[in-house]
Amino acid sequence: MTDNPNNPTTGTALQQLVAVQANMATRLEGQLARCAGVFTQQLIGSNNQQLTYCTQYAVTEADISGQMNGFYTGGGLLALRNIQAAAQASGDNFLLGMAKVWEGLAMGTATSVWGDLPYSQAVDPSIPEPKLDTQEKHLCGGAGAPRRRDRGVAGRSRRRLRELRSH
Repeated sequence: MTDNPNNPTTGTALQQLVAVQANMATRLEGQLARCAGVFTQQLIGSNNQQLTYCTQYAVTEADISGQMNGFYTGGGLLALRNIQAAAQASGDNFLLGMAKVWEGLAMGTATSVWGDLPYSQAVDPSIPEPKLDTQEKHLCGGAGAPRRRDRGVAGRSRRRLRELRSH
């Protein structure tokens, strides 16, 4: 066997969308969300893994880096940009709109947690060290996450919605 079916190097736009959805479930409901809940005193974190991990503030940079990576790779921003490119090429405004909404949710969440993050230059292979965009630009700026989300919602065509409902 020369190809590992468990380690694909390419995928269709819909396959990548499934990866985005699975990845975002982990980002939004996993350890990052638990720590945020403990740090903001919405959860007590007094038992088992949360006792030392969050309540006693034993979180290290290495514990969170995998969470941040997930916003960019493995069903993150890179996959979202691939989906958007494929949707634009095929004229699928519905898929394009969904990907933009997911991008707004993902990057809006990431900047809400970490503040300034690479965004405008992120996932561009020609830029090895992308600049940080301010949290304000992410949340309020021209190409920021909410604007991306709003354009995604506006870009979804009613005709495509009717087509999907009829199947």
